[in-house]
Amino acid sequence: MKIRENIFCVLLITIISLLGNSKAQEINFSPKVVLPNEIKWNSSSTQNYSIETFNLIGNPLEKSYYVQLVKIPSNVKLLPHFHPDNRTVYVVSGFFYYCYEKIFDESKAKKFSAGTFFTEPANQPHFAFTKESDVTLYVSGFGPSKTTFIEGSKN
Repeated sequence: MKIRENIFCVLLITIISLLGNSKAQEINFSPKVVLPNEIKWNSSSTQNYSIETFNLIGNPLEKSYYVQLVKIPSNVKLLPHFHPDNRTVYVVSGFFYYCYEKIFDESKAKKFSAGTFFTEPANQPHFAFTKESDVTLYVSGFGPSKTTFIEGSKN
């Protein structure tokens, strides 16, 4: 119940914040409800781990507004990378370790618990990792988006 309430609150905040954005005019909303049992996770593997995603609104690969749930298993390192779009991220569950840096250094990361909100500015290098728990994130932005890993970024 708490996770659904958190997702609803973040979605509502995101929509309200977009009302002042000129790109908000491009968003075409229609009534939509996604129940937890209707979520069909898509799995993608990269760098020896698998991440699951589910698009709630839009598609990050297209030129559109998107809202995506992202599930990252425990004990995964997301090496330094960046995205071409501005993103907002909300930690729905688990503990997520995160740092705005282009060199991977676990000691610099901050531990974000469920309920934490943060931004990922376009082209801002960052890294992240999970330890003791799986993590679910709520990510929104304007596509097209992709992930570009930074060469030689591992310490």
